[in-house]
Amino acid sequence: MGGYEGGQEASRLAVQTIREVYDNLVQDDPQAPLLEAFAIAHDRIQAYALRHPELHGMGTTCTALVIRGRQLFFAHVGDSRLYLVRGASISRLTRDHSYVARLVESGIVRPEDAERSIRNAIF
Repeated sequence: MGGYEGGQEASRLAVQTIREVYDNLVQDDPQAPLLEAFAIAHDRIQAYALRHPELHGMGTTCTALVIRGRQLFFAHVGDSRLYLVRGASISRLTRDHSYVARLVESGIVRPEDAERSIRNAIF
């Protein structure tokens, strides 16, 4: 998360944890292990921040996906977006988890205004 102390460490912990947990929980349905991996990564990041008070508020956005045959499975937190590109078509697969996204969803801010002038903040 841009500007926050410890973002690089949080990202490292997230990637390491998600890969480790997913590899150990692989099942027929990849969605459950992905979600479990995200929950464990969240817990590890919080525990790390408690042990390192100078990194209070550390965090990361994360998008992870698994492709099995012709199927795509993903888990996502934050405002790092996942898009599906097929030929000339581009589809957004994720919804931003941010204060600005909540303002747009509630009708307080127009999407075009949010894109131009408001910096996202994770909630």
